Amino acid sequence: ALEAAGADLAVVTATENGSFEVERQWGSDTVDVVLDPIGGSSVAGNLRLLAPGGRIVVIATMGGARAEIDLAMLMKKRARLVGSTLRARSRPEKARLIARFREECFPGFATGRLRVNVDAVYPATEAGLALRRMRENRNTGKLLLAWSDPLRALGAALS
Repeated sequence: ALEAAGADLAVVTATENGSFEVERQWGSDTVDVVLDPIGGSSVAGNLRLLAPGGRIVVIATMGGARAEIDLAMLMKKRARLVGSTLRARSRPEKARLIARFREECFPGFATGRLRVNVDAVYPATEAGLALRRMRENRNTGKLLLAWSDPLRALGAALS
């Protein structure tokens, strides 16, 4: 799915092994930014890949919340390790981020340069199947629920 979307390299692993594949293809010290949804054991390999002055932005911890890193390598590369989450931000900050997203990204969706990758659309009555697909990590994009009659569905949910 990543290659079909235009990626130069797709790595199918959620561990430090993924960094070895990137290193094999491109070498160490070659990546400027790592957007890391794994955390845990992937942080050390991500640091090895970073070019001098690069940064790792941890956006989730699917691989665990604790990591052991080589601080000497962090200093040598003048690297930055950044944590980011939307959940803990204030409503006004979230509103500013949404406004910026609209301003900077929506034009890309309008022109087709950016697109949402939809894996599958499920009837709302099959939400459990969509959840199972996500839990089994079988989706390669967004899973959507289709409501045939949104008002009727809302009424049923409230009763």
